[in-house]
Amino acid sequence: MTRVEGLVETPGDLVVEGRADGRIHIGGTLTVAQGATCRAAVRARAATISGELMGDVICSAAIEVTAGGRVVGDLRAPEIEVDAAAFVDGRVDLLPPPAEQAPVHRAAVAARGPGVRRPSPPLPVTEILPEGPEKR
Repeated sequence: MTRVEGLVETPGDLVVEGRADGRIHIGGTLTVAQGATCRAAVRARAATISGELMGDVICSAAIEVTAGGRVVGDLRAPEIEVDAAAFVDGRVDLLPPPAEQAPVHRAAVAARGPGVRRPSPPLPVTEILPEGPEKR
């Protein structure tokens, strides 16, 4: 059996078929296979739990706990599905769905127009005056 301890980060998906302990931060889907054990705080886009997971799971899309899946920890996502034959010991919080990104439109802006002038650059330094209270 493969065992991983520590922080696991990846922009893609991760499948745990052995044991993983620590923290899991991924951009894709976490799958905890049947018979696998995961003791970790999880942040992912989505999660499918068929094995055992101990720790909080926060997903931006969805969490599914399948038949035989066991979670001891809090579940937070916009969509959460728990099979009747699954076990969850923790809070289940439905988050609001992520806001859709509005497209960015660039507009041409005129730098000059009536009443608009460019500031003048500062004058070059031609002499350095001594410090002190006396004036020239």
